Amino acid sequence: MIFVTGLHRSGTSLLHFLIGAAPGYVALGEISSLIRSSDNLAKAATSTCSCGTSILDCPFWGPLVPRLVGDGDYQPVLDHFRSCFPGKVPVDSSKHLTVLEQVPDAT
Repeated sequence: MIFVTGLHRSGTSLLHFLIGAAPGYVALGEISSLIRSSDNLAKAATSTCSCGTSILDCPFWGPLVPRLVGDGDYQPVLDHFRSCFPGKVPVDSSKHLTVLEQVPDAT
């Protein structure tokens, strides 16, 4: 996983999109904003995916969001990613290093 960290308004989103546009990488946005929310469906209904669709209409996030329980667990996201994008690397722009501690095998 590529994890983009930095201060808000410092170019992290641009870096996230540039890396995600490279072959072999997929930009997933700020993963932590969805997996930490106890009200994932309400938040997803008003959010746009980096693919340009609403989160609920996104081919990746749409089927996944109803399964998220708001406990900050990255594993369901990583498992779903591997099934949707075999051999590719996820790019997360959650920005905060404390979030990185929740990613399996990241410590």
